[in-house]
Amino acid sequence: MRFEDFSEPDGHVRQISDKELRALLQAFRHEVQTVPGMLRAKIYILSDGRAVLEQKLSIDVGFAMWPSYEELRRSLNRPVVASSASESQEIAGSYESLDQLLADVEVAPQNLATLWELEGSLEFNDSGLRLVESRVLRGKSEQDEYLSIGLYVGEFARRKIGGAWQIDRKTFDAPRGAVCLAPGYSFDPWIAMFDTIGDSGDLRHLLDELSAKSWDEPTD
Repeated sequence: MRFEDFSEPDGHVRQISDKELRALLQAFRHEVQTVPGMLRAKIYILSDGRAVLEQKLSIDVGFAMWPSYEELRRSLNRPVVASSASESQEIAGSYESLDQLLADVEVAPQNLATLWELEGSLEFNDSGLRLVESRVLRGKSEQDEYLSIGLYVGEFARRKIGGAWQIDRKTFDAPRGAVCLAPGYSFDPWIAMFDTIGDSGDLRHLLDELSAKSWDEPTD
């Protein structure tokens, strides 16, 4: 992940060092939260209102500080789409109707096959996921493509790990499609894809980590 992807025009999001973070945690009371769909990330909410996102980036760890927790969460709820996308378009993954979400999940593999000019539908196997990874690493996609990729990744996770699609109305400001992998853990595939951009791009590794996780353990 590149932290500049989250930055606003006025540049108020600032990268900080591990030493700076330790100093902040000593100086301010704080609480720690995990990020749904981002297995290797956590958020430190400082008592003065600021918030720091920590994320493992391959072998390194990166830190970025926002002026407020609310602004950080709004940034996480803004997936990367093509710059040509209309501002009036809905954010990828926003759903009010579970029936519409499930209908879109069903046709997502064929939509991607059509967009990528494949013979037949995109299968839920390693070769299909490798192709999706290569598209995710490009960083930006057209809105329809980005939506279908997220639906494919979410359905791949559901089939591999278990769980069920749902409308998540608690994690973000807008209701979003997500896979409930276990009670209290909502997997947002669009955020999970964003987690891989600028990192290893290895969605298979992320899904293997989730599959091996003991869901009796607390998620934080």
